[in-house]
Amino acid sequence: MQSHNSPTQSSWVRRHLTLVAIATLKRFRPHVSSVLFLTRRMCVKYGPFQHLSDAAAMQFIASHTSIPVPKTYMKEMRSLKPPNPGVIEGVDGDKLYDMRLQDGLQGFGPFDSIRGFHSFPRGGIRASPDQIPEVNKLAEKHEKAQFSTRFTHGDLNSMNILVKGDSIVGIIDWDTAGWYPEYWEHTTAYNINPYNGFWKDEIGTFLEESPEAANKEQLRQKYFGTL
Repeated sequence: MQSHNSPTQSSWVRRHLTLVAIATLKRFRPHVSSVLFLTRRMCVKYGPFQHLSDAAAMQFIASHTSIPVPKTYMKEMRSLKPPNPGVIEGVDGDKLYDMRLQDGLQGFGPFDSIRGFHSFPRGGIRASPDQIPEVNKLAEKHEKAQFSTRFTHGDLNSMNILVKGDSIVGIIDWDTAGWYPEYWEHTTAYNINPYNGFWKDEIGTFLEESPEAANKEQLRQKYFGTL
């Protein structure tokens, strides 16, 4: 898939060797979905639906936090200052990617304002007395809402948090990361893993909860599809 992110540490030799390694090792090395373990300590994520936003986010986290990726912590990550406050955009100022939203695989945004972003997942429908009362209420709340932007992983769930013993040692799968409204991390985390009841009970222990935003997101899903 064509990506709008810039390659890093890219050269013809590196790309060629990576493709050769994938073609050779995918037949007998362990792999999970699109992730192939080349060695015990090295893996590669590949396939037609992969893009460079994952690498861009990891590079950003590594260069802006005190602990190299993947050993990072939510509090430190959430305290990062947005380069363009109020703008909803990818890590490098380009498109966002999230297959749970419309055009998510091809990329969407960026948006000049949170209001513009709110309009996107509800299909651009505006508040109007002619709308279904709940839809009108949702649009009114979206248009009046005031939020700050925070760096957001966008896909936090039990499968993307690596644990050793009782300690978190890594957070992986950064392709949905970007600058989103402050509540987005909570609402996406809450709706990602519906079959893991324990996960919903744990979210509040490491993320600031936003019940009002969660209620609005549930209302949006009711009329405009699941996240």
